[in-house]
Amino acid sequence: VVRKFTGHERKVNALAFGPKEEILLSASHDKTVRIWDLRARGKGPIQVLTGAVDSVLCLMTHGDEIITGSVDGGLRSYDVRQGQ
Repeated sequence: VVRKFTGHERKVNALAFGPKEEILLSASHDKTVRIWDLRARGKGPIQVLTGAVDSVLCLMTHGDEIITGSVDGGLRSYDVRQGQ
């Protein structure tokens, strides 16, 4: 193990790099997307995106936007610059 990140309360379903490869995104059964700075020494996320009403299954980035898909069939779009 090179590095371990902590923060999700349930299983992680998907990972993706952000618009810059020093950012990692994770989607989880805990209904959150967490944003990790791979350059930082800490184990915790730099940002947590909430709003999903069910498990987040997949995610992708497009510029400063993160798009997620949830078990409930919902698609959500988040603006990383605004944290929402």
